Amino acid sequence: MTGVSENNETCLFLITHIKILIMRKHLFFFVIYLISVKTFSQSVAIEKLSVSNYDEKVINDPLIDYKRFKTYSIISANVLFNNEPLTLEEKQIEFFLINVIDPVLGLKNISLKDSVKPDLMFIYSFSNDYKEKYIPPQTYSVPIWSPGRTTTINSNSNANINTYGDLNVYGNANSNNNTTITQSGKWETSQVQRPAYTEGKFFPDFSLTIYNTSDNNKIWEGNANGTSTQKDFRLAAQILSWGLLSKMPRGSYIDTNFLKDNNGLLGISFYIFNSNGVSFYPVIFSIIEKSAADKKGLKKFDVILSVNGESTANKMHKQINDMIRGNEGTKIDLVIDRKGKIIKKTLIKTKRNK
Repeated sequence: MTGVSENNETCLFLITHIKILIMRKHLFFFVIYLISVKTFSQSVAIEKLSVSNYDEKVINDPLIDYKRFKTYSIISANVLFNNEPLTLEEKQIEFFLINVIDPVLGLKNISLKDSVKPDLMFIYSFSNDYKEKYIPPQTYSVPIWSPGRTTTINSNSNANINTYGDLNVYGNANSNNNTTITQSGKWETSQVQRPAYTEGKFFPDFSLTIYNTSDNNKIWEGNANGTSTQKDFRLAAQILSWGLLSKMPRGSYIDTNFLKDNNGLLGISFYIFNSNGVSFYPVIFSIIEKSAADKKGLKKFDVILSVNGESTANKMHKQINDMIRGNEGTKIDLVIDRKGKIIKKTLIKTKRNK
């Protein structure tokens, strides 16, 4: 399949990568700064955004068979328990969550407005408190190494050795002496003054709880938090929620229509990201070796701006898959943003391995 489902070896690429980073207690994520493809010139830079002091806790019911679940709905705890209207920030968080859950976890999203009851209910909550700490002035010592050195002292002397006054009977005696002094190296200290300052950090926190709608029992819950310099929680939410979702067991939903008229292979795995709190774009995360994408020089973290002349901004993962749908031999025109450089690529889909 194209996208996350294009190849079994690539569909879990990012999840595996995140698990390794989580084990090191430091989770990294990739942030894409984007401007709409239809307005202004592009200015895109792929950088690493660090959420320091990452921590998580996941509780899972070991007796639950997740393979019997195929559908889910998602709702904010603030909307559910406080009867508050859905905010723009919450809408964008849900957009991102759906674009992870649907292609990766084997579940299909069903709106709460639909008449069909979902198998699972996802309830999420988040916060991003900002705290400042006053750091007082401090005097501390800095060690400085003074290397050893060798010094040579020259001394000259002249003496009249005559025994009869000034009569030059025996003549004069001259001497020339050299004295060498060696000093060993040693550590010395220097006092440094550091002025007072105020240090501020954000503390993003994301929680996710899953209920089985058949009996309303809680079957899974997770919490992730850390510290960040990002004021916009929508960026940190992508990091924290993905870390949690990578721990969730997979359901059994399969899009049986995906391979219909779509046996061609493009060779990419992509995910939908928001980098500036405004627009979402698909970003390439892995490329199948010797595929059409590999032969045309596509790279990891390339941002796909358009497919066959149609903008990819704010489209769902499934919509992007449909845009690059096609059998073997189908021509796909891509516009790529690679760190601010706009690149056009024309790819011909190859035969998909069964």
